[in-house]
Amino acid sequence: MQRRHLAPGLTAAIMITAAASRPSAAERVEMPPRAPRAAVAQDVGLTRVSVEYRSPAVHGRRIWGARVPFGEPWLSGDSPHATIAFSRDVKIGGKTLSAGSYAIIATPAPTTWTIAFERVHAPGDGVTESSPVRVEVPAERGDARERLRFSFSTFTTSAARLDLEWERVRVSVPIAVDTNAQILSAIADLDRHDAALGSDYERAGRFLLSRTDGKKGGETDREKGRAYLERAAALETRVDTIAASALSPRELPAPAERKALPAMKATHAPGADEIGSVITKGRPAIEVCYQRALRRDPSLGHGKITVSITVGASGRVKSVEVDAPEALRPVEACVKAAVSRWAFPPSPETYATELPLVLEHRD
Repeated sequence: MQRRHLAPGLTAAIMITAAASRPSAAERVEMPPRAPRAAVAQDVGLTRVSVEYRSPAVHGRRIWGARVPFGEPWLSGDSPHATIAFSRDVKIGGKTLSAGSYAIIATPAPTTWTIAFERVHAPGDGVTESSPVRVEVPAERGDARERLRFSFSTFTTSAARLDLEWERVRVSVPIAVDTNAQILSAIADLDRHDAALGSDYERAGRFLLSRTDGKKGGETDREKGRAYLERAAALETRVDTIAASALSPRELPAPAERKALPAMKATHAPGADEIGSVITKGRPAIEVCYQRALRRDPSLGHGKITVSITVGASGRVKSVEVDAPEALRPVEACVKAAVSRWAFPPSPETYATELPLVLEHRD
């Protein structure tokens, strides 16, 4: 009886001890992967280029023509394949790749490699591209590299070279970006949306003024650059120098009325509210005109001027006339130039509006 009673107890004790001696998941020894993850990224002008890949080692093996056969597609870093992503459109070998993520598939050869960039489709992204972009690049002898490495050997604001190196072979892929076109497109957006951001206008103006390479259209760039700097100054200047009212042109508005919205007489659609919005946005530019004239001549007078504007069906200003007293003639040219750049709402036909303004220097 004692024997039968003790044996089960002893067996249970042994089982419990064995179970307690097994290591838990947290205590297991981890080993590094044979091909660890790696990544590299570079800003090229306004474009972000980033590469993610696996980095296998040579391990004393012969790589090219053996471990990686010549003439067969290779997934640049084994599985999963290397990927490259562009934040904006780029050109590789003169071929355009739109912004997005691509698999890098290389076909090595003794002297020339073919590199294919195949679009990686995300679920629901609506992209239908399927044909990969292929370029041919020379294979060069490079420094010994135990592990596969991608790097950007050189880059400027408009171009970069992406190097793939492993063992003693290096191939370089040229990447081009049109940073100037991207900046000019952003500047055009300022015109289309009439952005009220002085810092953006200032950067745009300085960029255009810096384009002094003598190319056709250079003078246009300079004129537009100066206009953007003027607009930037206008947006940053909040000196209360203009007052407008809806009173008769024969009457000078009372001080309490000088902060009213500009009076307008639109002879055709669109309505007064839409036209008034354009004039309100453009008002700081006229403030700058008066301030500049005051800096040149502190004795400049004050008074009322009337700006007559003719707007084409497209919304572009066709003509500007300024009726100003003799004391305010120095502001006429600047006011005309400022108003001519305003963008009004389009209309089925040409229309006109009048803007009476009181210019007054306030200490």
